[in-house]
Amino acid sequence: MNVSQGECCRCFQSVVRMSPTQYLLRYRIHRSMDLQNNSSLSITEVAFACGFNDASCFIQCFKRKTGLTPPSTVEAAIRKNVRIFIFSVPKIMAPEAGI
Repeated sequence: MNVSQGECCRCFQSVVRMSPTQYLLRYRIHRSMDLQNNSSLSITEVAFACGFNDASCFIQCFKRKTGLTPPSTVEAAIRKNVRIFIFSVPKIMAPEAGI
């Protein structure tokens, strides 16, 4: 059975309510927040660990999605002694076997 890339993207979007590209970017930002809050990695190391090619692109994407820069997010978490969650990433459920 052949499924076109467009049809696959439409199916993904109907289930997750966002495009695969939007989902991936949201996942990367969410993962970067977890790494920033729970590791001693630098911003550049976090950027590379989350799939960004350079730190400046990562910071721009992060700020566009959260309204904050990565360092200010970490500083806020340290000041409040809490983990910061801007949004959640929807989990993709695998279909049950036999469907």
